[in-house]
Amino acid sequence: MQQRLEEIQSAFSSMNGAVKNIEGASKAVLDSLNENNASLGELSKVMATLGTQSQQMKNIA
Repeated sequence: MQQRLEEIQSAFSSMNGAVKNIEGASKAVLDSLNENNASLGELSKVMATLGTQSQQMKNIA
């Protein structure tokens, strides 16, 4: 009986470790997505600025 309880405890411990690994990987993915969104936001601003500057240059020409 004791051996079986230890096996069950070991299984739960392994599952807990796997869940923590999944949580860590999920957080890394979410952080990466947030960084990508921030980068895309900055790129969008730069593209808008370039478009404005291009229009200004066209008007000057």
